[in-house]
Amino acid sequence: MQDIPYNMNYDYGDLLREVPEDAESLRQGIEFLQDKIKESIGKKEKLKLYSQLGFYQRLLGSYQESLQSFDEATHLVNELNENNYLDSQLDAIEIRRSVTLLWMGKISQAQSSLTKLQEKHEAMKDSKYLDFIYQHYGKLKFEQKQFKTALDLFLKALEIRIVKGNIELISSTELAIAKTRENL
Repeated sequence: MQDIPYNMNYDYGDLLREVPEDAESLRQGIEFLQDKIKESIGKKEKLKLYSQLGFYQRLLGSYQESLQSFDEATHLVNELNENNYLDSQLDAIEIRRSVTLLWMGKISQAQSSLTKLQEKHEAMKDSKYLDFIYQHYGKLKFEQKQFKTALDLFLKALEIRIVKGNIELISSTELAIAKTRENL
């Protein structure tokens, strides 16, 4: 993945939403990604860049642009997806799209998408994304003030993340659990 020479870091706000540490630097990073996409690069790299771009656009409140970037990424996956090799990539994009929909206030669309993803990934033997689905579904429930359900989802995500051993993901889930328990 292309290194971005800007501060793209974020913290978590009261609603467990990502908040940029430096919005102006993030805006410059978005322009950097857009320039990279315009350069002559392969479809796989463009796919990664569009997915990343959609995430960062959401952080700045550019929801329509975020959805457009996820649409571009989905289009590229479908072009490259021989023998369903990239189906998991489609699911990763859909998780991110669901969060954008949530932030736009399109709760039922976000919930419908996350429910389908949860059902699909719970049925899989080795899902790479089930913890992300639980985490983001938990955030949706948190925003709906369904704190018990949110807590249950965060605890499921934490269990998976502990096994994965990713400290950053574990920390974000522990923060979500703490904020949720404050509201019980």
